[in-house]
Amino acid sequence: MVLTAVCGLALAGCGGDDDDDGDKPGGGGGDITVDSFVGNWTQSEAKQTVMCGAIPLEVDAQPMTITKGAAANELTVTEGPCTLTFTVTGSTASATPGQTCTISQGIASGTVTLTSYTITLSDAKAGSKAGTGTVAVTSPLAMSCTYTASGKLTKS
Repeated sequence: MVLTAVCGLALAGCGGDDDDDGDKPGGGGGDITVDSFVGNWTQSEAKQTVMCGAIPLEVDAQPMTITKGAAANELTVTEGPCTLTFTVTGSTASATPGQTCTISQGIASGTVTLTSYTITLSDAKAGSKAGTGTVAVTSPLAMSCTYTASGKLTKS
């Protein structure tokens, strides 16, 4: 129940240029710029796992939408019920640790807190994601779970 909604956490974006001099937001990363990540992305070979006790539960990844953030090197990434902010450095974008997202599915609900979440682009149309966090389930039973995510991204 809660686990299906956790799939909304897989979020990210990144950018930079190839001369590592920082003249574009993020600096470094070949022809990748912040604009390279703006758009709609699909996930493949995506694995998102919520571990409550000794039982791992896999959840499906959803498409993500990435838009420019408030600052030149920021991105806003939305997937499912979650919208998070990422900061671009080179060809990698990192979510600020501690960001949260309230999730619910049926009668179950909880809060996901990010420990780390990154997206690294190999070019303007392909990349990978990796993330970790915790899930504080509040209903129907209170429990603490862990969250991990990985996968490949392709720009739609």
